[in-house]
Amino acid sequence: MGYNSSGVLSAQALAPTAQQQFNVALSYSPPYVYPGSIVQLYITIISAQSMSNVYVDINSPFKVLTGSTVQIQQISGGVPATVVAVVQVPLDARPGYYTIKVTAYTLMRAAESSIDIEVLPFDFSALVVPRITAYLPGQPVQLPVFLINPTADYLKARVSINGSAVLQYLNSSLSCDAVIPPRSNSTCFLSFTLPAG
Repeated sequence: MGYNSSGVLSAQALAPTAQQQFNVALSYSPPYVYPGSIVQLYITIISAQSMSNVYVDINSPFKVLTGSTVQIQQISGGVPATVVAVVQVPLDARPGYYTIKVTAYTLMRAAESSIDIEVLPFDFSALVVPRITAYLPGQPVQLPVFLINPTADYLKARVSINGSAVLQYLNSSLSCDAVIPPRSNSTCFLSFTLPAG
């Protein structure tokens, strides 16, 4: 307490505001996000006082798989409450930053938080692994190609082998097709015969 310039008693400490008593924080995993990724949002709410019927709205440019509104029945005073929401980045998402905003509210209070998620360029060639072994001239060959799908959707892939060596020795461009289940892998085989001698 103290006196101001006009001699009126004034309080030195300010009472905490509603915003200081009710907060929401936002984080996510995995740390690296690509087109097709599934992202888990961790929404943490803390209130100085116990609260009931807290609603959380998720405003995302990506599809929210767990629903865009979550209800928390009860929050104990001073004890963080965390809910997890899941969003899916579409396969055609362009690289760049996308903002997800979360608002937690009751009839009397509201708090919000936002986070920027960076979608990195996706290079499918990094998910194609040829398994090359030694082959003899004139021998029929099946070259296995291991395909990895880290996304939540089925992927249809076509693998082609081409280039000067193929044109020179095999006089063809070879390909194989595969359907890769979500978060799984598959193998397709390129079949050809090596030229003799």
